[in-house]
Amino acid sequence: NCSVVDLNTHGTLCAGIIAAEDNEIGMTGVSPSAKIIPIRAVYSIGANTYYNHSWLIRALKKAISENVDIISCSWSINIERLPIYNTVLDSITTYGRNGKGIVVSFASGNKNESAVAFPSDHPNVLSIGAMTRNGQRAYYSNYGSSLDVVAPGDTIYTTYINNEYRMPSGTSFACPHVAGVVALMLSANPNLTREEVHELICRTAYKL
Repeated sequence: NCSVVDLNTHGTLCAGIIAAEDNEIGMTGVSPSAKIIPIRAVYSIGANTYYNHSWLIRALKKAISENVDIISCSWSINIERLPIYNTVLDSITTYGRNGKGIVVSFASGNKNESAVAFPSDHPNVLSIGAMTRNGQRAYYSNYGSSLDVVAPGDTIYTTYINNEYRMPSGTSFACPHVAGVVALMLSANPNLTREEVHELICRTAYKL
């Protein structure tokens, strides 16, 4: 019953990784029983994608108003590091979920840089890089001291528009893997705080 139309397919690709149901046709998401609230903050015309900061901030605030547990963000705005993003993310991760903190995962970026993209470097979010099927960091994946973990992000089979499937690559597709894992964690123990979720994920991750 959702009226959001995915104009550039990116959201559909990410959502399938998190929560695609097992229909015995394509693939199954990490947490197939999770509920997705799609919030479109950009629009596309042809090959061009457009956004402005007010749309992105409104999207984050909309997620809060919907009482979500997790926000998966496969986007970055590394050019303009506006303080408003830090303010909103501070509030989300501190006061969301009735004070337990909403868990926010951000893609680290695809420029093979030694620093993750903004706002993936915010201290209260999980910064997610991409790894290959061979267990190595994907060559394009940003890294650095603010990176928390890497997850599968290279040639990931997932849902696409028009009842199709695709195999995209990028940190955008590693990020929802971690969001799906967090959904499973909170389904097992909804009382976990944001800090506890971060600690468990980082402590139990295999060191490449």
